This record gives sequence, structure tokens and C-alpha cells, in this order.
Amino acid sequence: MKKYKHVFYFLTPICLLILIPLIPFALSKWDDERLLSSINIEEVNDKSQQAFQTSQLNTSEKIGLLSSFYGENEQNIILVSQKETKLNTHIHDIKSHVQVELNKLQKLNIFPVIDFENDYNSYSYITRVYSQPTNPEKSVVVDIITYSSKDGFIEIWIDAQTQTIYQYLFYSDQFFTVPSQESHSVFGHQYLHISEEDIQRYYYMISNEKNLCIGINNLKNN
Repeated sequence: MKKYKHVFYFLTPICLLILIPLIPFALSKWDDERLLSSINIEEVNDKSQQAFQTSQLNTSEKIGLLSSFYGENEQNIILVSQKETKLNTHIHDIKSHVQVELNKLQKLNIFPVIDFENDYNSYSYITRVYSQPTNPEKSVVVDIITYSSKDGFIEIWIDAQTQTIYQYLFYSDQFFTVPSQESHSVFGHQYLHISEEDIQRYYYMISNEKNLCIGINNLKNN
């Protein structure tokens, strides 16, 4: 019995010497995995919106980042989802930005002609921040807003900093003229100003007489 005690007392310090240096590494790895797999949801105000890191990415890079998060996520992008409470004046300002962008899409004949200002009201507003954890400047902040009317709804993904629409879904109980099947190409070239290669890589289009969606491939159902 004494022999086993001597062995125990001899091996314990050795094991501790081996394990102690590994503890910080293990904790760091666990924390990284926790961050990369979590979605933090919180209510924020307008000051929080202003605190977001200004992105240094161009439009094409932001679209690639969004696609990467919902795809293979090779860049280890993290998502912070924040459901916001907005003042009425701020909601009105955001709707004004959306109105301007929808007018651009209508002039390109890739969005139905509607009375957006008078017929549609927002009932869902979420801000999502997608970012590389080691470099916050490689990020994109998007407002995901759903507007409803008595006949249907519109869901818009719009850049909170540049007011560029990245994808949109339009649904109506009333029949409308279906835009060209090449609308996603027009959207990419003439609105987003991205290359044909990026359009083919990232974008899809679904359309019929009651539904129109131009969006980023991996953002379906998200």
C-alpha cells in the first residue's frame, strides 16, 4: 500500500505540470467555439446602433460574408442578432431610406409598382451584425424589416450603414406583372454593381404572379 502511495505522490506533480499549461488553451478554444456557435439576442436603442463598427468591406465582400455565414462558414463569421425598439421618428427615417431604394428597383423594372409609403407599415424589425471575430472591420450590419399591407407583405434585407438592399421578398394576394426572369442579373449589375461571376455565385430568383424573391443563395429561410 505504501508503494502505491509513493507512486501516487510522485506522479501527481508531474501530471499537474503537464495539465496546467494546457488549461488556458482549452478554455480559449472552448470560448471561441461558444462564440462562433452562439446568437446573442438583446434589445438595444439608437445609441447601440451607432456603436457598431464601421465596415471596411465593399458590397461584393459583404454579400460574400453573408453567404459564407449561412453556407460553409469557412471564415468563422459570428452573428449578433439584436431585436430593436425604435422611436417612431427613426422608423419613419428607415422607411424613407427603403422607399428611395425601392424606387431605384422600380425604375429598373425589377420591383412591382406599389404605393409603399401609404399602404405598407413595418411590423417586424431586426438588426443583425455579421463579423469576423478577429477583425470587426470585416463586418456587415443589416436591417431585416418586414412591411405588411392588407394584400401582402415585403421583407427587405438592407445595409444599415449604406442603405443598400441585399435581398427582397414581395408577396401579394393580388396578381401583378412578373418582372423579367433576368431580374436578378439586372439587380446585380445595375443596382449592386457587382460582377457577373458574383451574381451567378450568390444570387437566385423566384417569381410567379403573386410572389417575387431575389436573394442570396444561402440566406434562404433565414
